[in-house]
Amino acid sequence: MKKRILILCLCTMALANNAGSLNILPKHMDYDFRQVFNSDTMFIGASADPKFPALGYIGKDYQRFYIHYSQIMKNASQQSYRISGKTKVKNTVCLFSGVLSLDSLLKGDVSEGDSSIWDGDLVGHYVFTESDCKYPGTLQGTVHSLVSIPKSGKAEYYYNTSMAGADGYENNQFTGIWIDSKTKASKVCNWGDFRIPESEDLDAGAAEFSPYEKYDAKGWKTYRLMLQDDSASMGLERSPWWK
Repeated sequence: MKKRILILCLCTMALANNAGSLNILPKHMDYDFRQVFNSDTMFIGASADPKFPALGYIGKDYQRFYIHYSQIMKNASQQSYRISGKTKVKNTVCLFSGVLSLDSLLKGDVSEGDSSIWDGDLVGHYVFTESDCKYPGTLQGTVHSLVSIPKSGKAEYYYNTSMAGADGYENNQFTGIWIDSKTKASKVCNWGDFRIPESEDLDAGAAEFSPYEKYDAKGWKTYRLMLQDDSASMGLERSPWWK
């Protein structure tokens, strides 16, 4: 866990301290970043690879939280995206829709995993509103995504997997809260690809996300057993619950 935190701190410091880490997003207001946030596919250059569903939790007890984006539409001439899909907590499935707005794109150092690209940090904020369920609420917070910036100069930005084999690798990190539509009470609600923000007490893994056994009753049992090559659990984890 300490190794993971160190890697994240070093990456953040590198982007912040690099002289080239200026916000280059205003130069690319027409560029379409939808492929970075796609729920089912990692777009890496010209290739498209399947992606495992996002991992998430809600509340201080780390209850498992699921989210899937069914549609992502870019608003013309600005870096905001209308997103709709479904969320799930226990057996409750909600529809949701809302807006993800991008605030900055910082160009960092040459990638350690691929010398033909720079690492980029895409930062934004989101507000998603749930509906058509017993306990709807609003999800809001910030998102950090790692993107690849080609040294060729082409305005082509892809999902960054250059360090995917390293301990602590993560992407599309959503950090925020869920607000109950009726009571206005709020709970922490975070999700992401491969890892979850602020999940140290939940995540026992080093090379990959691995939930502690004590959270089995919070929806994490099948995921933990999947990591132990349990075929039934693997089937459950890969089933499209949103369909």
